[in-house]
Amino acid sequence: MLSFLVLSPFVLAPVAAYVGGRWPSQVRWLALWPAGLALLAEHLLRTQVAVGGPITTALPWAAPLGLTLQFHADGLALVFALMITVIGALVVWYASAYLAGHRDLPRLLTALFLFMGAMLGVALSDNLFALFVFWELTGFTSYLLIGFEHDDAAARRAAMQAFVLTGAGGLALLAGATLLVQATGTTALSEMARAGDLASHPVYVWAVVLFFAAAFTKSAQVPFHFWLPGAMAAPTPISAYLHSATMVKAGVYLLARMTPVLGGTDLWSNTLLVVGGTTMVVGAWRAVQETDLKRVLAYTTVAALGALVLMIGIGTQGAAVAAIVYMIAHASYKGSLFMVVGAIDHETGTRDVTRLGGLRQKMPLTALAAALAAASMVGLPFFFGFFGKELFYEAGWTSARAPGLLLGVSVAASALMGVAALTAGVGPFVGRLSEVGERAHEAPRAMWTGPLSLAGAGVIFALAPGIINGPIGLAAAGITGAYQDVHIVLWHGFTPVLGFSALTLLLVAGLYSQRHRLRQLRPASVGSDRIFWGPLRALERVSEAVSPALYRGSIRGYVLVLIVATGGLLAAALLVGGGAPVPRGGLVPPRAFELVMVTVICVAALAAARATSSMRAVLALGTVGYGVALLFVTYGAPDLAMTQFSVETLTVVIFVLVFRMFGSFDHLSSRLVRLRDAIVAGVVGAVISALVLFVGTADEPSRLADFFAEAAPTLGHGRNVVNVILVDFRAFDTMGEITVLAVAAIGVHALLRIGAQERRNS
Repeated sequence: MLSFLVLSPFVLAPVAAYVGGRWPSQVRWLALWPAGLALLAEHLLRTQVAVGGPITTALPWAAPLGLTLQFHADGLALVFALMITVIGALVVWYASAYLAGHRDLPRLLTALFLFMGAMLGVALSDNLFALFVFWELTGFTSYLLIGFEHDDAAARRAAMQAFVLTGAGGLALLAGATLLVQATGTTALSEMARAGDLASHPVYVWAVVLFFAAAFTKSAQVPFHFWLPGAMAAPTPISAYLHSATMVKAGVYLLARMTPVLGGTDLWSNTLLVVGGTTMVVGAWRAVQETDLKRVLAYTTVAALGALVLMIGIGTQGAAVAAIVYMIAHASYKGSLFMVVGAIDHETGTRDVTRLGGLRQKMPLTALAAALAAASMVGLPFFFGFFGKELFYEAGWTSARAPGLLLGVSVAASALMGVAALTAGVGPFVGRLSEVGERAHEAPRAMWTGPLSLAGAGVIFALAPGIINGPIGLAAAGITGAYQDVHIVLWHGFTPVLGFSALTLLLVAGLYSQRHRLRQLRPASVGSDRIFWGPLRALERVSEAVSPALYRGSIRGYVLVLIVATGGLLAAALLVGGGAPVPRGGLVPPRAFELVMVTVICVAALAAARATSSMRAVLALGTVGYGVALLFVTYGAPDLAMTQFSVETLTVVIFVLVFRMFGSFDHLSSRLVRLRDAIVAGVVGAVISALVLFVGTADEPSRLADFFAEAAPTLGHGRNVVNVILVDFRAFDTMGEITVLAVAAIGVHALLRIGAQERRNS
């Protein structure tokens, strides 16, 4: 069942492309599939994980290498999977109306389902290397989604920025995973927590730093936060999906999943507290200074991600519960608000809040969804966001590390986020109807049912928290490693935390009344975006300066660069490696016939280099080839000799048939250039000769020779070792070579036909 949950979206991706191209008006029904996956995840959570514990399944992947595609479902993984599938279903439903009639809708749906499968793979993978594969696939598919409007330079720029940053984080994840596997002796995440105390292991610090790099880039933590607002170039359905419940929370999920393995140290906790707290404040402050509604929501997402990282850094059971509740609440109200903003943009043609107002008259259902979502984001009682904020404050209040500072920072950031919530969810709908709103009307049904459903879920969870207490406890156990019953209630008496919540609401009201002044207090940007693009532009300038010298449209020049570079690297490797090894038993003196054959080969090679006609060059090269074939015969390799004879014969025949049409050679380069080429050829030839001599006389035994000799008859079922190597052990390499030759032959055939057609037409 877990394999089906993860892999089925990949199967659905081409189906979505076909349906979108053939029946574009019916693509909304594709939302039923992720909805069904959500029901499956909920069923597994309540009937199996809640009763019998985590579920594990494995698919053979590369068994001889000990690699399996292993999935592990506990409460944390399935709650995350529920967010991915539920909001995914609503986004597909929403996109069918938002992008109705768009010619590239099938492409978007294909990438969307691929992304969904990749995110489910991140949530449910137990093999750390498989998690890396899915992690990188989320980066690639998000690149396609953010750059969906590829004709727009801003979209291409934003997609590239997100791809480069998160891709670099993916490489850090791979390096960290390799260190952890070496330290624990297992690739299974579920077993690493039982591998003992890693804090004293020599690789611990490096592993933590690498996992931080992966998580911070993916979840847009300072100083990598700037890519997320830039990703607003994506269509609104993509923003609602990637930036509310899926991609940006992947880093938070990784930190939560690795807490039982790497957590519990000052390095882990203090780093998360500092980075998470800084990100929360920076994101909340920037959110109130924006007027573009999508950028307002983007910066509040940055702030929310910082809050989640901070809660994971606190590390207590209460903080883990708070993180899960906050994450669910954020996914519901932020997904709803993104869809609301998309509906506003769809109907009015603008997202500038200073030009909007009074839309409740034209879009009452959208206004209702926006009001419910904004109330949850502000943290009003009777909304699920209130629980998230209360538990967040309680975690900071009871923290062993600077509780006063944590609580003060949390209240300030929450107040600013509340102002942003009112800006995005209330501002466009109250007041007098603006000029741009005159032509607006209620969005299509598919564009208000999604946000209304998500916002309504926040009310239902608040009024009946019992239906979600169990899943929250199971998810929190995935962070802390121990299950405790969770009982979230709406009223828990007069406590200091309730007072802080009331103070937050007062600050929201006061700051919202001064929102215009807040926008004017925007300080000069630190320039994270410029820091990112600066080195890339420098590389471009270096490339522009170097490229004309290296790439001049001359094949001769390209070959020269490749030969010099290869020869230089080989020579450096030989010198660094200590020079020539001592031959085993000394060098064997050459025999007379060997000297004759070598002399013939060398003379023929020189003749080919100095030939003044094509026929002389062909005959000289043929002599070289046949001489090499005779050497193969001499040293007991008749199969190689027969292959060489066949190839040389065919080559000579083809060259004679082709080159007989050519005239004599002429010198088109100066004597100095020819002298340079001769020196390069001689030096590189000497390096290759030395390399071959050193390899043949080295004392290191050849393990490959023994392996192939033993494995050819047993594994490859053949006694001709060379043939078995080519056909079995190097099958994909051989297939690739055959494919290249076939493609080249097809291309030559096409060119010949085109040339013949042009001659007939002329």
